[in-house]
Order: sequence, then C-alpha cells, then structure tokens
Amino acid sequence: MGESPGKVIILPQMINRPYLLFVIVALLFLAPARFVGAGQYSQPGFYEPEVLRLENGLTLILKQRGEAPNVSLRLVVGIGHDDFPKGAKQTAHMLEHLLYMGTSRHDETEIDRLVQDHGGYSNAFTGNEETIHHLDIFNQYYLWGVDFLFELFSDSNFSAEGVGMAAEVIGREEGGLPSSLHRWLYEHEITKPPLEMAYARLLANPDYQFDLETCEHISRDDILAAHKRYYVPANMTLIAVGNFDRQELLTRIKATFGALPAQPPPVRSVWNLPYPGSAAELDGTFSPLLDTEGNIQLIFRTDGLLSPDFHVLQVIEKYLGQKVFEELRFRRGLTYDSGASGFATRKWGTLAVGGSVDVARMGEVRELIEAELDRLRSGQVAVAEIDKSRRQILLAMAGGYENNAAFADYYAGSLAELQSFGHYLNYEDAIAAVTAAQVTEVAARYLRRDRTVTIMSTPTTTIEGVGKVLGMLAILALVLGGGFYLRRRKIRGGQ
Repeated sequence: MGESPGKVIILPQMINRPYLLFVIVALLFLAPARFVGAGQYSQPGFYEPEVLRLENGLTLILKQRGEAPNVSLRLVVGIGHDDFPKGAKQTAHMLEHLLYMGTSRHDETEIDRLVQDHGGYSNAFTGNEETIHHLDIFNQYYLWGVDFLFELFSDSNFSAEGVGMAAEVIGREEGGLPSSLHRWLYEHEITKPPLEMAYARLLANPDYQFDLETCEHISRDDILAAHKRYYVPANMTLIAVGNFDRQELLTRIKATFGALPAQPPPVRSVWNLPYPGSAAELDGTFSPLLDTEGNIQLIFRTDGLLSPDFHVLQVIEKYLGQKVFEELRFRRGLTYDSGASGFATRKWGTLAVGGSVDVARMGEVRELIEAELDRLRSGQVAVAEIDKSRRQILLAMAGGYENNAAFADYYAGSLAELQSFGHYLNYEDAIAAVTAAQVTEVAARYLRRDRTVTIMSTPTTTIEGVGKVLGMLAILALVLGGGFYLRRRKIRGGQ
C-alpha cells in the first residue's frame, strides 16, 4: 500500500495511466513507414465494458473474460491528496492504510493471511484524486473477494492504536518525521529537491503543494469524518474483470455494497491552477549532496487527461523521448537515461525532457534539447516521423493488455473518461487521428520557451571530487607524518 505516481510533490517518470507504460522493441523501428488503421490494434469490446449503477449510486464496471482462471477487482474511491488542505494531505493515505489494519472479525495479520489463503494479491494506492484498492483473486473465490472488500470498507475499526501505527508507517514511507532544522532548510529551498520547487512554478498556486506533509496533526476524528464523507456509494466504482458468473456476482454485490445507504456524493475541492507567467531555472543547494553527475530537465505545464490535446501530447512525448534518447545517447554518448516523460491528472499535466549528464556537458545537452524543441514547435518534423511515433504507441498498446489485471487497471485509471463523457474513449482511434499539423500546433502552445521550467541540478560534490579531496588529505597526512617522523629522529639523534 502506498502512494500512486500522482503524488503532488513528485514528478513521475510516466503518465498515470497504466496503458502508457510502453516497452518498445527494436523491431518497431524497422517497421515500414506505411501507417495502418487503428482498428487492427484494438481488442474487441475492450472499450465497452458493461456499466451499471445501483440504486444507492454505486457504479459497477463488469468485463467477463475466460482467458485466465482469476478475477481482478478494483474499488475506486473519489478521495485523494487534492481533497485536503496543507497540513492534512496525508488524510486519504492514512485512511487507505487503516482500512487494512483490522475489522471486528479479523486483525491485520489475519487479513493478509486470508488473501494469500485464497490465492489473492491485495494492495492499495492513494493519488491526487482517487484511492484505488486492488484485489486479484483465484476465480473460484471471487465471491469471497467481494465479501472481503466489503468487510474492509464497512467494518474497519479505526482504533486509536491503529491510527498511531498508520502514522508511523507513513512516516517511514516518507523518510521519517522532519526535524525543525530540516523543515526550515526545506522551506527556504536549501534542501528542497529542484523537482519539487519546479511544481511551485508550474502550478502557480502556493497552496497546491505537498511540501513536508506529515500525519502528526491528523486525528482519529479526522479519519472518521473523511471515511463518512468520501466512502459513500455515489463516490465509489467497483470494477470486476475475469472469469466470473455475471448474475452470481451481481447478486453478491447487491447484497453487500448495494445494501449501503444512499448518500449524496461529496463536494470536492476545486483548485485554481494558472499557467506559469514566466520561465524559471532551478538548482538545488544540497540536492543531491553527492552524485556522479548532474541532471537536466526542461519541464512544461500541460492540460490534463480530459483535454482534447491529451492524445496529441502522447504522440509528442513518444517522439521527443525517442529523438532525444537517440541524439544524446547513441549519436553523442552524452547521457545514459535521457528521454521524455509525461504526467497527467484530470486538471493538469506536465511534460519533461532531459536526463542525467556529466556536469561539464550540461550546457551542451540543453542546447541540443532546445534545438529539437524548436524543430517541433516550428513544424520542421517530417510527417513520417510523427507516423512512426503513433505506430509505436499503437503496437505497444496492442501487446500491452493480455490479462485481467491490465484490463481492470485500465478501467480504473481511465475512470475520468467514463465519468465525464459517459463512456471510455477509444485510445487507438484517438492516437491514429493525430496529425503532424496538430503536433506542431500543440507543441507551439504548450512547449513554450517563456514558460519553461528548467532544472539544472548539479551535485554539491561528486564522487570523483571526494576522491580527490581524500587523496589530497592522504598526501598531506603522509607529508606531515613524514616531517614529524624526521623531526623526531633529528631530536633523538642530537641527544
């Protein structure tokens, strides 16, 4: 259990939709330039799961698949870091942990053992906008799986001892409770990682920062209030994918989750997140303190998952990632892990380009990345290059969904589409429809020089530098020691 990639202070390396975790094999680059229609990449019925809504407001997403003897259950609850102010942002995360820390029937150890005894795997993640509870179970026990999830959400004891333990666990996840000195240094951007400083500029709202959030001021009453407000049927979606009997499953869900009383969904926080008004360049004083090389990232603010530009931005990300990687690593040998990565919530997103590089070559790397961005913004990229990027995305998508867990994760990760448009969008069709002209227009609108937040993160000292200092100290010690030894001999000789 833990944080999803959508945590505010961390810039994830990939966008927070599972179907965008691409692994492109070398054969893709040898494929012919001819672009084929998206239809041949789509899995039949993938975007048309059965969607139901119970009388109490609970949404059900069902997809029967007999390819594997298991069932993947996901319960998505509309509660995340964004629903709480500074100082209380860990509330949803604490609540997520506490649900698994004991009920009136089973303690935490028994809960974990029961999952394993039924051939299951359980986990949960808290993000900016939702908490997702996972349960993958052997298909003979899927009804038990529904009962198990229902027990957690309807019978968790939220004991005072459990609240304290959850706070300790989360504290360890976050690196421990910060001292007063640590907090002062962090707030004055002395030890604050440059990537976290970048968000203050990208989101242009000082209240929308996670900072050094702890659980020390979150009480048991706060947890109970959050559970009562957010864990209501109209704010939850239950997803089931796999080898199950539809009627049997529906009957069990209606007898459990369907029996919860209807309550209106919570009114959730709405943040004003303007675009940055100017470019910025950042570095960290002690972040990192010691490393072998620096890191450069050019980061741009974008719109979120529901933007009409979202799929165009995916093609841009794929194109830039491959182009920068080829130029910086293969052609020039300047870096090992360069590329592009995106992140998106419903409200906003980011696109970052860069990588780790020798400190002495950072200026050169920045110029090369800027040159590639200029070509993209000015429409100098060949149509065939855009077609290749689209094809790589589609081929990866075609081979990326072969099990029930992947289907369930997709439906959970793309729930914003269902809630906003009434159906899931056909991702392949949307990617296939992206044109080179759209790429140019969207790149010029979002990847602007005057809004670029550039991180030039150099270590305070390098391992090589430490080695040199230690070497010099060793030589100095030998010289001083030798001088001391000779002087002692001279004194003894004169006696």
